[in-house]
Amino acid sequence: MQNIEIPIIDFLILLLSWSVILFGIVLAFVLFFKQNGRQLSHRILAMLLLVASFFLIDQLVRLTGLANQFNALWVLPIHFQLSIPPLIYCYLKFKLYPELYFKKQDLLHFIIPAVQAVISIFIGCSSLAFKTEIWYNGFLNTLYTIEDVTFAVLATIYGYFSFQLLKEKRRKWSAPLKRWAYQLLRILVAVLTIHVFLMMFYYYRPVVYPLLDYFHYLVLLSFLFFTVWKALDQYFPERIYQLSPLYTASPKTTTPDLDHQWFQSQTKRLFEEEQIFLNPDLNLALLCKAYGISKRSLSEYTQSVLGKNINELINHYRVDYVLKCLAEGQHHRYNILSIGYGAGFASKSTFYRVFKAATGCTPSEYISQLN
Repeated sequence: MQNIEIPIIDFLILLLSWSVILFGIVLAFVLFFKQNGRQLSHRILAMLLLVASFFLIDQLVRLTGLANQFNALWVLPIHFQLSIPPLIYCYLKFKLYPELYFKKQDLLHFIIPAVQAVISIFIGCSSLAFKTEIWYNGFLNTLYTIEDVTFAVLATIYGYFSFQLLKEKRRKWSAPLKRWAYQLLRILVAVLTIHVFLMMFYYYRPVVYPLLDYFHYLVLLSFLFFTVWKALDQYFPERIYQLSPLYTASPKTTTPDLDHQWFQSQTKRLFEEEQIFLNPDLNLALLCKAYGISKRSLSEYTQSVLGKNINELINHYRVDYVLKCLAEGQHHRYNILSIGYGAGFASKSTFYRVFKAATGCTPSEYISQLN
């Protein structure tokens, strides 16, 4: 059995890296199979986490010298980093526009990454003799150069279009969501810019700088760490929408009538005036912050005052919003699924199930009756 020789600094980097990498991979699988919420944006974010994790693994085995000690690790079939820029753009697109769905033309974003993936898997799964041959004849080095230049170009293009997406004036997002998206994009673009700059520096001054190599790797590790940190917001949307109680607190009284009157007025303002139900990330924690009361109190008020549970309350307003849109004839300009997502529903199945339970027919049947 071959002994592994790793300097202490590399051993510490291995421990730190694998803790982030493993957490990122586990979170990616959890997000990919998450049933509630907007599944498309979750799955795109899961793919981004996987690609970033694989790219970091490849860089890690090179930095720590494991690739020199184990020839099988020399060229790994996990070079998919060209998909990172289009994945960031697509994630923001489907996160900000939950009514959209993946179309055939969206596949065009991933033609170049798909070519890289095929080549990477082919070379990575080939024999050691073949890898050695293409290394010494210069093909592998040329391929890496092309990948680096292409990555810089894609990062520039998709960074520009991502910022343009956030500047779109036809759509008004909530201020917290827009602020969160800007923060996400700015940090990711800043990290990728440093990565591209360091790649260009290596080409112009091909001298070994050990400290610079470690700094470059930590930049890549920070990209994965920040992506993992922001991915947790998909499970805790209250971290995105940092609400404080919007209205006056509940009266300090034991008189039920006053408490019920307060809750009814707050519900009317939140759901009818503020239309908080249009937020696809709306959950119990967010509602409690908006009302300024505990989860238990909110559940009790909803049942005693309105005769509904919290989900029924939210879905009631969302269905009512869809019915108003249909009555205005919006189904002539938008498909029914877009209207459902615009009302705050986070998935097609939930929208159809709730709509049929409320109206006794599917959205298509309801439109036929209107016609």
